[in-house]
Formats: sequence, C-alpha cells, structure tokens
Amino acid sequence: MTEVTKSERIRQLAAEGMSRSDIARELGVRYQFVYNVLKAASIEPADPKPAQIKSAVSEEGLTIAEAKRRLALTFGVDPGAITITVQG
Repeated sequence: MTEVTKSERIRQLAAEGMSRSDIARELGVRYQFVYNVLKAASIEPADPKPAQIKSAVSEEGLTIAEAKRRLALTFGVDPGAITITVQG
C-alpha cells in the first residue's frame, strides 16, 4: 500500500474545505509549511474573509453550475469532479 505524503494530505484536506491553520494543527506541521504546499499547488485558502464572500455572490444568488465552476477553478479540478449536496 502506498503511503500518502504530508503534502498530498495537505492538498486533500484543503480540497475538503479545511483552513490552512486547521490543516497545520491536524497534521502537526507549521502553518508556513501548509501555506507553501498550497501556494505551490495554486490552491487558495478555504477560509476567505467575509468581504470576499459577500462580493462573490450576486443579489440573485449562486447557481449550482456557477458554484461548481468556481470550486473547480479554486481546486484545479474538472467541474464534473465537484459534487454539491444541499441539506435541510
């Protein structure tokens, strides 16, 4: 069985939406290491500032297709690989 490297695990956790600081705590590594791994992979942080969130959503809301497109760009994957579940 192939062992997953710390860098691979960092990218996985970021893709699941975990913040950089939470990833560092979870894996017992320095924040800077997590930052460098995600920067090298062109992955943006999972925890944008509230102002960024507000400007990203228009008055009429966000469609599922647009959400998938944006998530795919953020994580560098094909939009078909994105699954969105709405609960409630």
